[in-house]
Amino acid sequence: MRAAQLVVKDVNAKGGILGKQVELLIQDEQCDPNIATNVATRLVTDGAHVALGVICSGATRAALGIYREAKIPVILSATTPPLTQSGEYPNFFRTIASDDMQAKLAVDYAIDTLGVKSSGTA
Repeated sequence: MRAAQLVVKDVNAKGGILGKQVELLIQDEQCDPNIATNVATRLVTDGAHVALGVICSGATRAALGIYREAKIPVILSATTPPLTQSGEYPNFFRTIASDDMQAKLAVDYAIDTLGVKSSGTA
């Protein structure tokens, strides 16, 4: 939140975006799906143009339909694979790899770089 405030201050000092000042509508969905839907509804009602920053996949999933219907892009760090892989939320963009991609990267690194071998037991 503080980083976003600094960026907005800088952008606005330079004239804003397309001549308009940027305003942050700061909310806390507390990683709670019920609160997240209330927050999403409030942001849409308040005229938000983009949603940034949520990290909890459950809360993200609960709110994504609201943002999709309002045609608001959502840029978050939620990592649950279906959020992007299902195709259900074309307005959702992640800032970090999904859980399955992170797992593959970790396994590849362990095998290819560290030389870890399977013990043969599952």
